[in-house]
Amino acid sequence: MKWLERLYVFLACALLAGVALFSYHYELERVRPLIAAELAPWNVPNWIIKTEADVPAPDLAEPPEEVLVAPTSSIRVPVLMYHRVRVPLASDTASQKLLTVTPATFEKQMQSLADGGFVPITPDDLLYAMMTSTARLPSKPVLLTFDDGYKDDFTNVLPVLERLKFQGTFYIVPAATRFGGFMSPDMITQAAQSGYVTIGSHTMHHSDLRYLSEDDRLAEIRDSRTLLQIWSGQPVDSFAYPYGFYNDAVIRDVESVGYDLAFRTGAGADHTSSTRFKLPRIQINQDTDVVKTVQRYLK
Repeated sequence: MKWLERLYVFLACALLAGVALFSYHYELERVRPLIAAELAPWNVPNWIIKTEADVPAPDLAEPPEEVLVAPTSSIRVPVLMYHRVRVPLASDTASQKLLTVTPATFEKQMQSLADGGFVPITPDDLLYAMMTSTARLPSKPVLLTFDDGYKDDFTNVLPVLERLKFQGTFYIVPAATRFGGFMSPDMITQAAQSGYVTIGSHTMHHSDLRYLSEDDRLAEIRDSRTLLQIWSGQPVDSFAYPYGFYNDAVIRDVESVGYDLAFRTGAGADHTSSTRFKLPRIQINQDTDVVKTVQRYLK
């Protein structure tokens, strides 16, 4: 009879194990949508896979999403590029001085744009105009960009943008946030929450992407985007090439990671859907007459 008792014990254990396994999977399926709802507002990194339960049902009352159709001709929007907005230091090199605009001059440049009727737009506005229609663009559009994520952007640039209700785009190097002269993650969050700043990526370490291996290049492009989306709470869809340098492989990887457009350096203000990963920007310095510069490119 011992074998019969052992059989009963085995069957009882198997039944209990089956019940426990069923209960586990039932509870897991029940709480998955709750977990997804908790995580959704925080721009969950892309290694957390969403399920159908995480995706809200479409609102049938809303009009269908507009299909993007490339415009037949280029659009003209001057993209202005700043680096430092601070009082120059005696120790600054010639290159640093060239890339520096004092806070007083910057405020005058922005005020002159406002007085001239120029309206700063966002990279999303530019993308929409390139890919769909220029109907949303103001009559005098301009795009303001600030590279590297210096602390100056938070202390000297953001207050001017807020006062004039101007839109600006900060291209951040996440690894630099560890150093005192750069914006901290908390500053990036506050700038993004102001409503006047769009956060863009400038790679993880400000690397010349042309000379990296494919894996290292992708890490620079992808990891910076992931971190900046977490810190800012925004989608990070635009990219600025460090030093303005790029090649075909760099463009391919920037596009593959999911960016919608990317900026180089160099004169020009004409943009098309086919050149959205090599858009020109105009360097602004202490002696630039911003209004005359913008008017020249808009003619």
